[in-house]
Amino acid sequence: FQTKVMTNSKGLRDMEFAYEKSDTIRIAAIGDSFAFGYGVEADESYPKIIGTILNNKTNSKVEAINFGVPGYSNDNSLLQLLVEVKKYNPDIVILGFNGQTDLHNNLVSKIYLVKDNKLIKNEVPKITFSLKLRNFLSSKSHLYNLVNFIIENYKSGGNFYNSLDKVQYAVDFGGIIYVKKNPPELEKAFQKTELLIKSMKDSSESIGADFVLLIIPSKEQVDKGKLMHRLKLSGLQGEELDVDKIQRRIINFSMKNDIKYIDILPELRKRNINSTFYFEIDGHLNKNGYRATAEFVADWLVKNHLVK
Repeated sequence: FQTKVMTNSKGLRDMEFAYEKSDTIRIAAIGDSFAFGYGVEADESYPKIIGTILNNKTNSKVEAINFGVPGYSNDNSLLQLLVEVKKYNPDIVILGFNGQTDLHNNLVSKIYLVKDNKLIKNEVPKITFSLKLRNFLSSKSHLYNLVNFIIENYKSGGNFYNSLDKVQYAVDFGGIIYVKKNPPELEKAFQKTELLIKSMKDSSESIGADFVLLIIPSKEQVDKGKLMHRLKLSGLQGEELDVDKIQRRIINFSMKNDIKYIDILPELRKRNINSTFYFEIDGHLNKNGYRATAEFVADWLVKNHLVK
């Protein structure tokens, strides 16, 4: 795919919004590349489609602000909520949660540590000169990115995109995320994730906003053919599967902690035909997926009287 990405003065993939709001309902969509709308244009991301639907179908004036940032862990989103999102006085905070990526990213992220079943803010690490230089060159030089592509394509034997396909699976704990047995590191990831979600819920309510957890499934959960392909790569096709365990655990946790949640897995699975909602060489939603997600969320917000 080819998309145009522009950010406003605050670094958001959105139009300019003042911190002060008028007589509107403000929705803050936080999360990673799924909220950002990776692979589609800005107005095709689910936060913007949600805003459009609600403005057209309700009597409310709705501002849906896209705070999504590719690569963000729930650690990042919590910090963003505490530092920046709250300045916009949102009425609703929606966290886009994808278990395949977020569980892994939460485990490796060191922004917050878990001690005695509590989140502890970690010291801010220093950014190395090497990382600064690579980020600068990547953002300023097409030649630098082309050279990187050539190198990676050479390393992969001329099959760069297949290598990318395998890299995306590195975040699902080697396929174990889809089978019954949880390795210790996955259990740690679940525990930290639950603490982060609970903290975001409490932080949202402290600023007068409703917190909603949007559980976004992976394409392997939605499409059985993609699941079989994934497990074949891992050599796990003989394992007994529990593909829905992420949703079940997060939903049970949400119910115990009075957290509003939206589970779109059943709806996407019911409507899926040959991975209808996802890119072929990528784990992200495509235009159809973002649209379906937005329609489901908008209907849920109206039915649960968060938007009238």
